[in-house]
Amino acid sequence: MALIYQNLQFAVRGRTLLHPLSGQLLAGQVTAIVGPNGAGKSTLLNLMCGSQTATQGTVALDGQVLSTWPHGSLARRRAVLAQDNAVAFNHSVQEVVALGRYPHRLCPSWREDDIVPQAMAYAGVAGMGHRGIHHLSGGERARVHFARVLAQVWEAPEQGSRWLFLDEPTAALDLRHQTDLLQRARDWATGQGVGVVAVVHDLNLALRYADRVLVLQHGHCVADGPPARVLTPGLLASVWGVDAWRTTTPAGDIRLQWV
Repeated sequence: MALIYQNLQFAVRGRTLLHPLSGQLLAGQVTAIVGPNGAGKSTLLNLMCGSQTATQGTVALDGQVLSTWPHGSLARRRAVLAQDNAVAFNHSVQEVVALGRYPHRLCPSWREDDIVPQAMAYAGVAGMGHRGIHHLSGGERARVHFARVLAQVWEAPEQGSRWLFLDEPTAALDLRHQTDLLQRARDWATGQGVGVVAVVHDLNLALRYADRVLVLQHGHCVADGPPARVLTPGLLASVWGVDAWRTTTPAGDIRLQWV
């Protein structure tokens, strides 16, 4: 069960944002997309999940090209946490999370009533159910929307894989909730076989939680592989222009430091 992308490109108004890229992502793994601002990270994620249409190339989920999936079927297989999740009206937290179940409305689960509360509890927002979304902090809203996308793909389909696409999911979160969210996403990957693809800016979070990292620069993929092998001081110097070195935590984990 994989997501396969072939010769994937994207250009707008004569400017190429993503140059040809091919490969595959495996369900059950966490893939981090990293790179400087403007490198094409969000563009790649949006093409992989079908939120944008490639100028050239294809993306296939479980052997079927994304553009041929019925919208409802695709929405039951993959959920997308975008950078901008503004809600026009001051819906309650529970109502916002319940939006994730909309694709399932014609064929609800036999335990439908339990899914939204369980997703809220898993994301750490169970006590916020009746609060208005506009009355929450940015970090609280981020966790609510994480619960929403979890609810969307809470149950495994009879056949095929499930996917979570997360665009900078930790941007509004404090240190504790950054690690908590990514640990829960990793638990879903390893424990339930869900494919997780996340745009991440903190390279140490990628080192800690990702199985694989794609490094983008100027719309090109300049490195691809296990984070501990790919994210070297030399790569940080060439891609981010910073002097960096590696350290090892008391637990034996590799970390990067830079000046």
